[in-house]
Amino acid sequence: MRCRPATRRPRPTSWRPSRPACWRAARGALSQLAGLVHRLPAEQVRQRIGLRLLLANLQLYARNLDALEQSLREIEAEQEAIDARQRYRLTLLRGGLALQRDDTNAVLAIQAALEAIPDDADAYALAGRGHVLAWMHMNRGEFARARAVLADSAARGVGLGRLLVGRCLEGMSYALEGRMTEAEHRLRAALQEAESDPSVDVGVACVAAGLLSDTLYESNELEAAARLIEPRIELLERTSIPDAVVRALVVLAHAHWLGGRRLEALATLERLEDYGSRQHLDRVLSHALLLRLRWHLRQGETPQAQELLARLVALGERHAGGGRGAAGEIRGNLLRARVEMCLHWNDFGAALDLLRPAAARAEATGRGRRAASLQLQMALAERGLGHADAARQNLVQALRLGHRLGLMRCLLDLSLEVAQVLQAALDEGALDPVLGFYAQRLLAAAQQTQQRAQPPRPAAGDGSALDSISEREREVLALVAQAMPNKKIARVLGVTPHTVKWHLRKIYGKLGVAERDEAVARMRDLEIRESPRAS
Repeated sequence: MRCRPATRRPRPTSWRPSRPACWRAARGALSQLAGLVHRLPAEQVRQRIGLRLLLANLQLYARNLDALEQSLREIEAEQEAIDARQRYRLTLLRGGLALQRDDTNAVLAIQAALEAIPDDADAYALAGRGHVLAWMHMNRGEFARARAVLADSAARGVGLGRLLVGRCLEGMSYALEGRMTEAEHRLRAALQEAESDPSVDVGVACVAAGLLSDTLYESNELEAAARLIEPRIELLERTSIPDAVVRALVVLAHAHWLGGRRLEALATLERLEDYGSRQHLDRVLSHALLLRLRWHLRQGETPQAQELLARLVALGERHAGGGRGAAGEIRGNLLRARVEMCLHWNDFGAALDLLRPAAARAEATGRGRRAASLQLQMALAERGLGHADAARQNLVQALRLGHRLGLMRCLLDLSLEVAQVLQAALDEGALDPVLGFYAQRLLAAAQQTQQRAQPPRPAAGDGSALDSISEREREVLALVAQAMPNKKIARVLGVTPHTVKWHLRKIYGKLGVAERDEAVARMRDLEIRESPRAS
């Protein structure tokens, strides 16, 4: 049985500000520091490498990546003026930029320089080195090596915040392997510690929450995952690494879709696409396109799915020969999309031609979650060809791996046929008692999801639609009623235009409307109907 998040003890109201307030204060302090640096005479800043490195660090923290790239190029052009310690700080900044740009190859290119850490390196350098190298190793499938790097950093006495980031990355490495129980244990502990200590930057809790949501979703705790992510979306995008953002938004989109909240699911997916496009993160974009393609196929919208496949092909060609890491994952998402299309067209032979080498690679590189899902797709393809024995063999292998790793959703999300295949295997007595019990758990989860996907629509005027509108959504709608465009609403509320768009999509779904004026009119109508009851 999985443990629920521990209830946090109440704190005195004077103990610390709320997390968003802390974040704003921290950002304000950093902006003030950056402003002080900018007010110094330009020549004085240019002559002091230390000040320029400080400014570059602030640019990295603020995710001002284009400005950071320019700063690094200018400093690198003056190598003769840089001492060994400053040169290492410059290398760390290069690594941090590569991590935020999801560029594993860029980290690989400076791996030797990162590993050659000075003897007098401070805790910041120790932690930064460990985080960047571990991130590169795990995205290349080198999970044990990633954890060894993190353990080495932790043993050298880094601060609590950086130690917790390391634990988050350790949890991420287990999740990439498919070892979800180990991942959840570490990520839950990191989140609780980050939220209970006021000295820890709020970005650490966001990273932990984004990665933890993936483990909760995998164990079919859909609503728990959604509750964990929704309040943190804005902070996640602004403070977290792309890995945490993409996992959180994919999970939230899935949770909304499976919960029958289709407009909210599409709005979340659109947000993920916007994030990937704005940040030029092709791996993030490939995940969004793959999920959207799958949803179009579920609804029989083949032309739209084919258009998305063409976009994925273009991404794959852009990263052809890019090796492992982000480029390899982009190509992997393209392969998965092609398999989805083959299965949709009942071209089972072509699907198997793609699946067999992909499953072998996943198994060889220790990516258990991917290997289990590919093995199950092979069972579906063999079943489509009428190869009962081969289908049964692949099914058993997928279930054995899934049972060992504690997988659920990555198997159930593959196809609506999965439940039929599991039930048929149970009816035929093809599974041993352990796998039979596991198959029954999967079927129960599928049935639970199916029931959740058909929520009763509120009757007009019964007040339930009005009650479902959150306080922030009311604020957005009030500003919409003043004919404000999204950009101005974003400035008023202190959020991004993408967040405003996301809130509007949720409002439309709750009110059963399709555009802004209808939403305002519907809200006023509900409030008028509610007023007599309130009085």
